[in-house]
Amino acid sequence: MRLFIRSIGLLSVVAAVAFAATGTAAAATATVTPGGSTRGVGTTGWELTASNGARFNCATGSFSATLRSATGALPLALSNNYQQQFSQCQTGSISYNFQCAATATFSVTALTSTGGVTPGSITGLNCVARLSTGCTASITGSLPANFANAGSTLTVPIAGQSIVVSASTCGATFPNGPATFAATGGGPFVYVVSPVTTITVV
Repeated sequence: MRLFIRSIGLLSVVAAVAFAATGTAAAATATVTPGGSTRGVGTTGWELTASNGARFNCATGSFSATLRSATGALPLALSNNYQQQFSQCQTGSISYNFQCAATATFSVTALTSTGGVTPGSITGLNCVARLSTGCTASITGSLPANFANAGSTLTVPIAGQSIVVSASTCGATFPNGPATFAATGGGPFVYVVSPVTTITVV
């Protein structure tokens, strides 16, 4: 009986140590240099493809955010005021504008690779498209985003996106349903970030 109790006690200690080690391993520190007010400007035009294949293009895409360093369990939020911005938007003969709330969150989701790339995400996107025809549509969701210290760039790949058009009053012109964010003509969208920024998560 004593041997049994000792064995249970030993297992409990081992489990506690393993849990503590796991908790420690899950903590990370994200260092943002210089941090503060940050802006990203797209290297190409911007394109949103709706569920029916219709494409909505803007000549430029950019973002603004206040970045900060952080410590804790991943994912780590580095900004809670990420705002997407667009200009000179057109689809066929229809012009339109996007208005996005400055309430999205930019987070890092994994440690920085040896190549200086940090995986991340943009969540809580909340935008409204207003077409010159008078109709509107909401665009909400989340995007993957990889930050590269070399070149100070933020890349939004296509795989892993979760963007949805809803509450559309535009009918087949801009239908409800899943949508995809990309560079004009397809492919990942790349922002050049200024001031020159580095993000390191260890």
